[in-house]
Amino acid sequence: MARVLLASYRIFEHNTTYLDEGLGWCDTFVDLQNVQATHDGRADAAGWWDTGYKELFIADTGTAVTTLALCYDLVQHNTDAKSQERKEKYMQSMRRFAEFVVNGTEVTPKCHFAEGMSAL
Repeated sequence: MARVLLASYRIFEHNTTYLDEGLGWCDTFVDLQNVQATHDGRADAAGWWDTGYKELFIADTGTAVTTLALCYDLVQHNTDAKSQERKEKYMQSMRRFAEFVVNGTEVTPKCHFAEGMSAL
C-alpha cells in the first residue's frame, strides 16, 4: 500500500496527501523493527520484522524495505527537522536490516504467529 501511495504522490503532481500517508507507513514500519545483537555480539546492530507467520520470510521483508528506501529518497533533500529525523531513522533501520541479512543475530529471531494475523 505504501508503494502505491508514494507512486501516487509522484503521478498526481506531488500531492502531499499521498506523500504524508506513505511516509507515515514508513515511520510505523521503522518503529516495528525488532532490534538485536549480531552473531558477533554488536548490540542493537541487527534488525528484522515479524512477518506474522511462524517463520521469518526475508523476501516479504525485503519488499517492504525497498519501500523504506523510497521513503528515504523522498526525504533526503528536505532540510526541515522532521525530514532530517526521518532520514536518519530510515537509514539506521535499513542498515540494521542489512546487518541482519549479512551477519545474522546472536539469538534466532522468533516470529509471533497468531491465527488471523496479517503479514507486513
